[in-house]
Amino acid sequence: MEFHAFDDVLVLYYPPCPNGFIRVMRVCTHWELHTGVFGLDWSDSKTEGEAKAEYGLANEVIESEWFK
Repeated sequence: MEFHAFDDVLVLYYPPCPNGFIRVMRVCTHWELHTGVFGLDWSDSKTEGEAKAEYGLANEVIESEWFK
């Protein structure tokens, strides 16, 4: 499951356990999720934006591909 912490910050998590705890899997951007490339540093928004533009992708398009 996922939710948006900010416009381009996704928090991916497992569904809540019966005891009410959730387990966070990853905090990433749409582009990181789309490419499957995750680094230790937060991605550079300018570089990420240029890569998205090169492929004609927007956050909404990436989301629609992954979360149908």
